[in-house]
Amino acid sequence: MLEDLFSPSSVCVIGASSDPEKLSGRALTRLLQHPFTGDIYAVNPKHPRVGGLAAYPNVATIGKPVDVALILLPAPLVPDAVKECGEAGVKFAVICSSGFSEDGSSAHLTQELAEAAKQSGVRIVGPNCEGIWSVPENLALTFGSAANRPQLLPGPVSVISQSGSIGAACVRQLQDREIGCRYFVSTGNEQDLTTLDYLEYMIDEGSSRVIALFIEALSDGVRLRQLGARAAARNIRLVALCAGTSSLGKQATATHTGRLSAPAFVYTQMLKRTGIVQVHSIADLITATEAAAIAPSVPARGSNGGTGGVSVIALSGGSRALLADAAEELDVPMASFDADSENRLEQVLPRFGYHKNPIDVTGEVVGRPEMLEAVMDIVGADVNTDSIILQYANGAEHILRQHIAGVVDRTDLHERKPLIISTLGRVDDTVRRLITSNGLLHAEDPTEAIKIAGWLYDWADTTSNGSKERLPKPDERRNPAVVPEEWQASMQMLANVGIATPQWCMWNGVMSDPALSKLAYPLVLKASSDVAEHKTELGLVHVGLETPQDLQEAWAAYTQVVGAGVPCIVQEMARGDVELLLTTRWDSDFGPLLVVGAGGVLAELLQDIVILPIPASKEQIRSAVAELDVWKLLSGYRNATACDVESIVAGAYALADYFSYAGRPGAEIEINPLIVGPQGSTAVDVLTVSGIGDPSAAGQAGAVLETVVQPC
Repeated sequence: MLEDLFSPSSVCVIGASSDPEKLSGRALTRLLQHPFTGDIYAVNPKHPRVGGLAAYPNVATIGKPVDVALILLPAPLVPDAVKECGEAGVKFAVICSSGFSEDGSSAHLTQELAEAAKQSGVRIVGPNCEGIWSVPENLALTFGSAANRPQLLPGPVSVISQSGSIGAACVRQLQDREIGCRYFVSTGNEQDLTTLDYLEYMIDEGSSRVIALFIEALSDGVRLRQLGARAAARNIRLVALCAGTSSLGKQATATHTGRLSAPAFVYTQMLKRTGIVQVHSIADLITATEAAAIAPSVPARGSNGGTGGVSVIALSGGSRALLADAAEELDVPMASFDADSENRLEQVLPRFGYHKNPIDVTGEVVGRPEMLEAVMDIVGADVNTDSIILQYANGAEHILRQHIAGVVDRTDLHERKPLIISTLGRVDDTVRRLITSNGLLHAEDPTEAIKIAGWLYDWADTTSNGSKERLPKPDERRNPAVVPEEWQASMQMLANVGIATPQWCMWNGVMSDPALSKLAYPLVLKASSDVAEHKTELGLVHVGLETPQDLQEAWAAYTQVVGAGVPCIVQEMARGDVELLLTTRWDSDFGPLLVVGAGGVLAELLQDIVILPIPASKEQIRSAVAELDVWKLLSGYRNATACDVESIVAGAYALADYFSYAGRPGAEIEINPLIVGPQGSTAVDVLTVSGIGDPSAAGQAGAVLETVVQPC
């Protein structure tokens, strides 16, 4: 779909200028300073020539096919320019102009642009973007200064960024570090084409080994996960930096792109499910992208029985401790050497060295590089070594110049197992290039070195699992449904989809009520969700009622709080060991989501939850539940009988399946608690919102859930 955007035969600049101080002048300069082999046209009705090119008064007068138009006009003029492009057969318009959805007072222009694109058939990049690069074509359709260089260096990395400046900073560093890049897209407001459209093209095109993303908001969680699985199957590494996920950050994003973001925890969970490695700073985005482009693969975590991991060779005792601490904090496994390796290391190292992981080769290695080489050979040959960190002490630049030849000579080693050279601070560019040009990685401190090793494991985990992705297909024969809002109807809905519920009745305090006689003690008396959301805090839940007298006393306490004449719920008491939260909700960015976590009164306290996009397979749900901290209780803590985990999986799957055709913006279903025991799971309470009316309404169910998923 996007071939003509990234490999055009001809382009034009609408609003081209010869003035280098204007953005339109810079854009034409960037385009002309690189050897794009296609035709270039300038459009400016005020001048006969612009930037050494003949200028046309409009696109139609060019009289030849144009694949892509770069538009740099005031926002009010852009919709008409898009219409003219459509009439002239232009396929794509890259709109750098701002003043659309990022400006709250310009909603009418956003609508006009949308209508112009629809009528004309022109696909839109932007608006409010910095443009695109297609390095294989030597094409820089941008006004950005990052492209102001003698040559665009090709490389295996592509960058997609909803911020032009952050994306440009990333590709600038990739160029400066001689990693190079293939494509760069500043997506802007995403009026038409989205981040996922570009991601899909780059994955399918297949020449990008790494795709880096800067994300402010997404809107299709299922498609994102499908693309993540496709990338994993093709061994394409994905890395992302997200912004606008804090409450203040959301406001900043809204003014930037005109959209609101989901909370940070939702993004973290969604990216994890998708196989995208998430980083938390621009520096980490660049470092992770460089590592992904250079480093060979490592085995997935735990693939060799739990003894595999990172092997550390250190010249500094203090840094050994920092590396070990960082590995534990970031959940990066450390290798356990086999006995033969340890014996050989003990023979090679000085008496005051340390032959277990992390290794202390001592400062003696400075004058004896052959000892370092011998240690590297032993460690690299150990079956449990997945990657190696070579940690230098102060004065690394001087020592590295002595050691680098011997390190590089172990080409076979570092082509099989990533080698990270870690220094205590920055090194000069010459030394850095000496490291990276030889296929080695560089970290500027021990924690960064562990981060890099962790990212490599994350990509390996994704690759090993990505091809197994199987999503259930929605049954299109089912009639659309609406999530009910009344408690009674909601409980019946749960029973209809196959989620067990206790026997219950609505009760007004009359002991002779026939419905009450059908229930078996012990009982629970509580307010319905229509009366109160947080019933426990208000004293409106009474459990363990063993006798009619207990029930009467609970009714008296209930009426003291809510008053006379308000019916309550009486239900048989469910037995179980663990209380869970099970929720489906419609997220503004990712659409329908499934949330599973610790429930009951602990839901808000523990914030122990996992999130999956809907649809979700039973295998994915089962794997996600095992990530919960409460998993220890579910699996039988301290010899207790294990809970029926399959009943949790079946219930979550059934609820997600129902929500896949009944959910809509604003809709939510929250089961809290789902009581789980060895013999099954029972939903004892539910809060629901249909989503009809105001789609932005958080509703009853959202009161608990929104607290749970606040940014971490």
